[in-house]
Amino acid sequence: MEGTVNKKVKQYMIDTVLNLINQNRIFKKVYGIDFIKKRIEENLNEVITDIPPEINGIGGRYINSNKNIMIFLSGKDNCELTINDIKRKHAIPLLVHELIHAIMRKNDEECKELSDEIYKYYKKRTEVELSTGVVIIYDDGAIGIGLNEGLTNWLCGLLGKNDKNSYKNLTNIVYQVENAIGKNKMMKFSKGRNWKCVQAIKFIM
Repeated sequence: MEGTVNKKVKQYMIDTVLNLINQNRIFKKVYGIDFIKKRIEENLNEVITDIPPEINGIGGRYINSNKNIMIFLSGKDNCELTINDIKRKHAIPLLVHELIHAIMRKNDEECKELSDEIYKYYKKRTEVELSTGVVIIYDDGAIGIGLNEGLTNWLCGLLGKNDKNSYKNLTNIVYQVENAIGKNKMMKFSKGRNWKCVQAIKFIM
């Protein structure tokens, strides 16, 4: 797949998200800015832009396997994507969304612990895949998308940068879970290792 390793867009993406989080009291309280910076360092390699748009219209993608973010946008006249292009195309919510995916990516240990906790409460053995929320792979090979995109969009909404036209149903589910267990627990759930949130979600399903 063609594309440009875009250092300027990567730095702009990081600076934008850190600035938004620094201005957000609940984000700083629940996660802490050091946690956010550490996750960016661990979970983001390159930002690749100028990739031809996909047929389904997806504007970006975080790749768990190589920790790259792909942005399916090009600059003016098909030149390299610039910061001005991003602002002109109103693409800041897209950049925030993909970086939130990277920040909240669970590591192998967290995934195993979450799989064990889900089994404890649901008595069904599953494998949890690296993702923002919970992407479950069942014994028969079926994949449940869980809270991945909805939770990411919900977190972006707390920062004032969610795309209200994407993942509407999944985001609505997260808002309903938030109403049941509270905003703090919902945020801690995305951070990992907060198994009381799994228990709380069990009782509303």
